[in-house]
Amino acid sequence: FATDIDARRLQAIYDRVTRSGAHNIQVRTPKGRWTPDGPDPLADLEGKVECIFVDAPCTGCGTWRRNPDAKWRLRPGALEIRRKLLGAQSAPVADTLTLLARTLGEKGVYARGEPYIREALAIRRKLYGDTHPDIARSLEELGRNFFDRGEYPQAVALLRDAYAMQ
Repeated sequence: FATDIDARRLQAIYDRVTRSGAHNIQVRTPKGRWTPDGPDPLADLEGKVECIFVDAPCTGCGTWRRNPDAKWRLRPGALEIRRKLLGAQSAPVADTLTLLARTLGEKGVYARGEPYIREALAIRRKLYGDTHPDIARSLEELGRNFFDRGEYPQAVALLRDAYAMQ
């Protein structure tokens, strides 16, 4: 069985199955979303499958390959929505702040991205402490921001700190 929570994403699977030559795949549209207190949308498959393969979109790389500009797009208000829904001091908010800074950098306005990177770094320090790999990545992001702005002494110091942690 092949399924997806979004029926629109299933459209491409028919061509993929044909190209692969597989004959034992049944495409199944979703029967609702799973919720902890709701019915199980996969209950009718119990006893019919031996193995489940999950192609979870953990990195989004497949989406980026098909739509390279998607990784730099943010919907208007995305940051505020995430702050409201997930909490202002959450990891997804820090990720959104970093993405926003990168987007500004791609547009050549690096200085406007610095406060977002600093806020993301502060959130990650609060969540993880000072030695977590995400702290190193945030320091590297801030160092690259300074480098792109031509502020090399600050960039070198931040990048050294980041690489010393990795």
